Amino acid sequence: MSAMDPDVSVVLVTYNGARWLDEVLSAVRAQRTRQRFEIVAVDSSSTDATRAILERHGARVHVIPKAEFGHGRTRNLGGRLARGRYLVFMTQDATPADESWLEQLVAPLLADPTVAGSYSRQVARPGCNAVERRDIEAGAGTERLVKQVDFSDPREAARFARERRRLILFSNVSSCIRREALERIPFDEGLSIMEDQDWCRRALEAGWKVVYEPSSAVLHSHDFPLREVFRRHRDYGLAYGAIAQFRLSLPRVLFYTLVESSRDALYALRCDAPALWKLRGALAAPALRFAMRYGLHRGIRAAERARAR
Repeated sequence: MSAMDPDVSVVLVTYNGARWLDEVLSAVRAQRTRQRFEIVAVDSSSTDATRAILERHGARVHVIPKAEFGHGRTRNLGGRLARGRYLVFMTQDATPADESWLEQLVAPLLADPTVAGSYSRQVARPGCNAVERRDIEAGAGTERLVKQVDFSDPREAARFARERRRLILFSNVSSCIRREALERIPFDEGLSIMEDQDWCRRALEAGWKVVYEPSSAVLHSHDFPLREVFRRHRDYGLAYGAIAQFRLSLPRVLFYTLVESSRDALYALRCDAPALWKLRGALAAPALRFAMRYGLHRGIRAAERARAR
C-alpha cells in the first residue's frame, strides 16, 4: 500500500440496485470525515442503470457474471480489489442517515487495534411494515456494545454458548472490517447467507473485539412478499444449522407465531401512524411471523440432514 492509497474503501455488492443507489451514493459522498475514501463496487451484471449510477459517483466498478455471486465470495473479492486499510461493506439499499455515518463507523478500529470490525445501527425507512419495523428497533438499540470473549475462561466460554446468537450479531448492511482481520479471517464462501455473523463468530473465537456502534446509522428495511420472506428465512436456517447448530421444533414455530404476532399487533396499534398502516400491520403479522419461523425451521432441518449424511 502506498502513501496515496485511501484510508477507507467503501465496498458495495450490487445488482439492479437503481431504486436506492443514487440516494445511497449521494449520502456517502456527503460524509464529513478525516479519512480519505474510495468507492468500489462488485456488480453482478446489472441490467438496469446501476453501473451508470456507480460510475457517475466515481466508483471503481468490477463486473462479474450473475451466476458467480455469493455473499461471502463477492465481498472477499471486493476486499481484494479495495486499496484501503479499513474496508466498509454496505448494501446497495442502505442509506447513511447523516454526514457522520462513516467517521463513527471507522472510529472504533482507529481507537483500538484489537477491534476487528464494527457495524452500524439500522433504522427502518418511512412506511416500512410494522413487523419489520419492530424487529429492526428491537435488534438495533442505542447502546454501544463491545463484544469480546476470553475462551480460556470456562465461565466466558459458557456465556458464549448461552448467548451465541446475540454475541455473533453483525451485519454487512453497514460494517467496517480491518483489512488485516479480513485477510486472516475471510468470509466463508460456502455459506449462502449470514456470512457476516459467521465472520463475527470466528473473529471472537480468534480473540478479536467486535463493536456495535449505534452512532453510525443507516436507513434500511424491506417489505418482501410472503414467499420471499419464507425463502430468506429458510436460507437463514441453513446457515444457522451450519454455524451454530441451532434447533427449532414445529411446536416452537407455532408458539412463536402466536406470541410475536400478538406483540406485533399491540406494537402497530400503539405507533404514531395512520390508522390504515396500523390495521395492515396487525392483520399481516400472523402470516409474516409464520413464514419467518417456518422457513427457519425448514432450513435448520435441511442443515441437520446434511450433517447426518
